[in-house]
Amino acid sequence: MSLFNQRKPRRFTHHYLYVDERKEHLRQIEQHGGKEMGMPKTDNSTDYHRLQGFFLQSAKHTRRYAQHRQSGALLTQSIVILLFVLVLIVIWNLLLS
Repeated sequence: MSLFNQRKPRRFTHHYLYVDERKEHLRQIEQHGGKEMGMPKTDNSTDYHRLQGFFLQSAKHTRRYAQHRQSGALLTQSIVILLFVLVLIVIWNLLLS
């Protein structure tokens, strides 16, 4: 044990046990993509929804999927409206007879 050369304590380093490296990597990609698109740098959760539209429109397969989803919704809406109109016609005919 030396009087002039005292050992310094080891620095504290905290290593997380459960770290989602994929999530961290995706966050970095989103931030980088936001910078490229000219979006201001913020850490709000609302940025996810704004960025989602940019990334969806940039890839061809996601655009096709979004168009397919919209066309399916339109078909479903038109079938529901058609059924509603048919029910109204049947009720009207029953009331008139």
